[in-house]
Amino acid sequence: MDPKKARWLIRNYGFERMRFLRSKLRRFLTLFLDRTQDIEIMHGLKLHIDMAINNQNDDFWYYEEHEPELQWLIRNLLPPGGTMVDAGANFGFFGMLSMHQRAAKVHFVEPHPRLAATIRQHLALNFYGLLGKVHEVAASNANVSAVFNINAGKNDGTHSLEPLQNSTESITVKCRRLEDLFHEEGIKHVALLKMDVENHDLKVLQGLGDFLQPGNIEVLFVEMNSDRQACWDLLVSRGYIAFETRRFYIDALRREYRQGH
Repeated sequence: MDPKKARWLIRNYGFERMRFLRSKLRRFLTLFLDRTQDIEIMHGLKLHIDMAINNQNDDFWYYEEHEPELQWLIRNLLPPGGTMVDAGANFGFFGMLSMHQRAAKVHFVEPHPRLAATIRQHLALNFYGLLGKVHEVAASNANVSAVFNINAGKNDGTHSLEPLQNSTESITVKCRRLEDLFHEEGIKHVALLKMDVENHDLKVLQGLGDFLQPGNIEVLFVEMNSDRQACWDLLVSRGYIAFETRRFYIDALRREYRQGH
């Protein structure tokens, strides 16, 4: 089946509120598609997608539902040509979006070898080699080697330096303090630092050292799934103020758009 026609069918079929049926149809159509797809996910941006991985499969069909609040932030708060750091980049969607929409200079920090290779494929597909750089390391609070736990399922979004209940595999990766990485790369100002490091947030923030200042890093997008109070106290002590995000599905987004928001 032509992947473009399959995407068109899902993205234009008029059952915004029937999310369960939509998922059934997506799974059915996936059976007729090649596992790997080099697809123009939005006008002018191509991604290399592994359809067997849940989060990549989701983005193939409806990239708008992938943390729309972060997508809004990229479109509205990341200045053109600014520096964006994607710590815990996964397969690089948000960094690629930053380059595509804001011509940002992006540093992808991703320790998983397969995911780092996927990001390099994205860069090659879009001829973004001068805008993006992949650092195959894990952001942390020390420059050491550490055990990286791999999720045993089909979700690439939960690999972590922290223990995982469903991990059946682990690899050894290099860890880097972001402050040291920025010094080596000559990075003096970061417009946006996005962190998705699966319960390792506090150690990544600690690894920023004295660089963790609003004058150096303007905006941070941090999940704070663990050590929330300690993360909060550290950020507030450095002069940051908080904003809150919430999950939107495509039907809610369409209602917001129709109302002019």
